[in-house]
Amino acid sequence: IWIALFTVEHAEKCTAQAAFIVLIGCKKHRTFDIARRGELEVGLAAALLDGEVTLKQFTDEKVSAPEVQELMPKVKYSHPEGFSLDAGDAVGPQRVTVRLRDGRQYSCPVAHARGEPQNPISWDEITAKFGDCAQLALPPPDVERIIELVSNLESLKDINELMKIVAMEGV
Repeated sequence: IWIALFTVEHAEKCTAQAAFIVLIGCKKHRTFDIARRGELEVGLAAALLDGEVTLKQFTDEKVSAPEVQELMPKVKYSHPEGFSLDAGDAVGPQRVTVRLRDGRQYSCPVAHARGEPQNPISWDEITAKFGDCAQLALPPPDVERIIELVSNLESLKDINELMKIVAMEGV
């Protein structure tokens, strides 16, 4: 992973090329206070700094951290070269490029993002991501029970227990 090869101070510019639907999708779902600061920039800064993008990276505390604030103005987004929404390029290859102050450049193309049918994530990755998100609203035993119930969804005779937990009845 080339991200570990530099620190924020070394980065001169970070560019991300993403398809139209990625950029528009992020701009439509403004639910956090950080929206005014640019969730696309926060997301890329988090990926570069922490090696992951989870809800933890979108807290006001994390967004306000000096290293994130220093990196965000260096982040720019654009569509890939030759992009055409008319040509059906709503979701397409993406690329992140980091140029360092000393002239070195690192680039990482992604033909299919994690979770797309062409690049699926494992059940363990799904449950880890769900657990990370759900733990903000539900107690750990409920999160574990939801995962257990969903993993056996096809064989459940009754989904009432699952619906009560996800509806947060009794919380």
